[in-house]
Amino acid sequence: KTNSSKGIKMSLDRIDRLVSMNSDAGNDRFVPVFVFMSDGVPTDGDEADRARELVRQRSENGKLNVIPISICGNASGERWLRGLSADSKVYRMDNERDFTAVFDGITERIKRTTLVIAVDENDLNMVAEDDQDSTKYGPTCSLSDLESFMNESFI
Repeated sequence: KTNSSKGIKMSLDRIDRLVSMNSDAGNDRFVPVFVFMSDGVPTDGDEADRARELVRQRSENGKLNVIPISICGNASGERWLRGLSADSKVYRMDNERDFTAVFDGITERIKRTTLVIAVDENDLNMVAEDDQDSTKYGPTCSLSDLESFMNESFI
């Protein structure tokens, strides 16, 4: 059984912390990417539909880049996934060859739609890749702070 609502809610909580961390660092332009992979319709019914609506609202408001991926799924599962994002796009992976094409497409989409943040290890400030003036981005965020957040978020 797939408890999609629990996974979505946990992800949104972590995304909220990441957005807050970026905001505290002076980066209010950060829009996170939410990748959701599924092979069918969630088994937790109404709870999953409510969680999906939370994701869609953020997508419609431009607060979240949503990338739904159907892995060898069925038509019902794909319809459910289309409801996650404002553009209703679903990436489909039916065989091994599709994986490379899908992830290449996702990489290009992220490059087009997401401000890339990098850590300048020399002065440990958050800086935008396209703008090296770190004074715009407010307080410093140490590399150890970022590593702690990443370790906590992706266990």
